[in-house]
Formats: sequence, structure tokens, C-alpha cells
Amino acid sequence: MSRRTVLTAGGLFLILAIVGAAGFGAWALLSGTSPTGGDGGGGPGLAGGGVPGAPAVVDGLPVVSVSDFLARQVGTSADQPFAVAGWYSAEPPHSCPAGPIDPVTGQIREATPLETYCHTDEEILDGLPEPVADVSQTSNSMTVSRHDLRGPWFQPIFAYPFGGPGVTPTVINKPWLPTPVVLVGHVADPRATKCPPDQVAACAARFVVDHVAWQTRGALGPSVVADPGSGLTPKLTAAQVRAIVNTRFAGPNTFLGLAAVGRADFTRYEPLMPVDVVDGPIVWEVRLLFQGDGRSRLVTALVSDETGTVAWTTLLSPGQSDPGPS
Repeated sequence: MSRRTVLTAGGLFLILAIVGAAGFGAWALLSGTSPTGGDGGGGPGLAGGGVPGAPAVVDGLPVVSVSDFLARQVGTSADQPFAVAGWYSAEPPHSCPAGPIDPVTGQIREATPLETYCHTDEEILDGLPEPVADVSQTSNSMTVSRHDLRGPWFQPIFAYPFGGPGVTPTVINKPWLPTPVVLVGHVADPRATKCPPDQVAACAARFVVDHVAWQTRGALGPSVVADPGSGLTPKLTAAQVRAIVNTRFAGPNTFLGLAAVGRADFTRYEPLMPVDVVDGPIVWEVRLLFQGDGRSRLVTALVSDETGTVAWTTLLSPGQSDPGPS
């Protein structure tokens, strides 16, 4: 069991020590099942994935339990969406060292989008309402111990721009408290190929969140990130971008997320998408569910904020530009 103690000051958590068998740089399983338990209330085939109050369908997708997802996700493609119900919890936030060490150069490098780095197994979607960690607090300190999980679980990846501050479904100030949610996402993300060679398989197996679709307060609309940073201001609104994409893809379309990203930063988050086909300093990345080929497909579209046109979609190869509506 890992354990760490932190000092708290002004609402910030400051790391004092981390002790455990894994340590920084070690990689544990990103999903698990208890030898004694199933889903508890989240057994196979139950409406809402067995989570009380959860809908049976979100974003046009049937909601499955954590155990159902773990059984079905093997061998699927990146455009196949899953809606998974469970209880989300996360350890208290903490800082990491500057970056992972490149084994060849020995130098610090930037973590790739799907690497968990020093946050491995620190946030989970669980088939049971149990916390990822047991936390005790005093007036000036906090002790965090890894909880002995009984239910099946996996670690969801909230990769920017569709995951991050304001998107992850935590309880304010106490993220370790289990929160019932439905997450829409996918596995086999192509960005797994950018992970270090010994981690590619683990990165490909990770559940990448596209949309927090439901919490106890009800269904949630698409996430919108309209501030690209670097002093940039989009010309287009999210509503205008949705209209542009709807013109390109004859509906019905279900929008999961829209994000304005500075072109200079785009390849940090999407290293495989051809940002060079997009005119202007701001790229709108749009994640949607498109009804094509008789099934719901997960599609990403890149929209130029400068020209107001769809420049590329994941239905094309990286070298192609978008020809427009067919």
C-alpha cells in the first residue's frame, strides 16, 4: 500500500514524501478486478450500468457497467465509443517532478499525452462506490493511503483539450469521495504510438475520456474550451463551430466537446493530426458522434477559426484535406 503525507496551506497541497513499492517511473496495472467481488450494483446488463439514477442511454449510446466495458473493449478501434457508468474518485492533487527521464539521453522530457507519469492509478472509475484512497486530515496536514479496492476498476485518461480543470467530475475540495458518473470515451487512441516503446501497449489500452455525459445533477452538454491562451481570442463562437460542423456532417450529430487551441500548442496535445492544413493561429478541435455505416462513430474535426471551414477530419488520412460535404 502506498502512503504519502502532505502539508496543507491556503488550500494547496504540498508533497512531503511518497513511499511505496511502485515509486516514480514504475508502471502498475491501469485496471483491475477484485478476486472476491464483481460490480456489486453494476452487474452485466443492468440499466444505467447498475449505478443508481444513471440513465440507460447517453449521447445515443447504451450505458454499460465497468465490468461490461472491461470485457468488451479488447480489440476495438479508436472510433468506437463507450458510455461507462461507475463511481469516479481521485487522490488529492499533487505536483510531479519536472518530467520523465529519457532512457536514451538521460535528459528530462515532456510526458506524452497518454502517459500517466507520476499519477498512475491515482484516479479511477470503479464498479463500486469506494474511494481510490483513504484520506485523513488535520488542521495542517493530510495523509493519503491507497484504498484496497474490491470492485473492478480502470483509470480514465482526461487528456487536454477534452479533459482537465473544470472537466474532471470531482467533488469540490474532496476529489477522493466517489462520485456517480457516466463517461463517454474510447480506447486504442492513435497517440499511444507516441508513448515510450515499453509503454505503447499500456497507452493503447487506456480509456480516453471524450465527454463527462452524466452526473447526479443530470445530463451534461458538450464541454467547451473557448480560451486558447497565449493572448489569442477566437473569432468564432462554439455555436458557430457547431453549425459549421453540422453543415459538413449531415446529422443527427452528437457533440461531445469543442475546444479552441492555439496552433503553436496544438501538436503538444494532438501530435498525429495535420495542423498544417488549418489556416490561422487558432484551431477548433471538435469531438462528435457521427451516425455513419449503420453505427455511431467517434469523429474528430479540425475547424479553422480564421476561415470558418472544416479543414480535416479523422475520416481522412493525415495527408488529405477535407473536400467538403459530399
